[in-house]
Amino acid sequence: MTNPNGPVLIEREEAAAIGPDAAPPVPDAAPVPEGRAM
Repeated sequence: MTNPNGPVLIEREEAAAIGPDAAPPVPDAAPVPEGRAM
């Protein structure tokens, strides 16, 4: 573990890409009115 910035940045980037990607499907599947969905 000599380059904590390397693996950390990659893990952070991957988590950020998975976070927002998994966020939209959550509210979409939830019972939310069409007017509020947009």
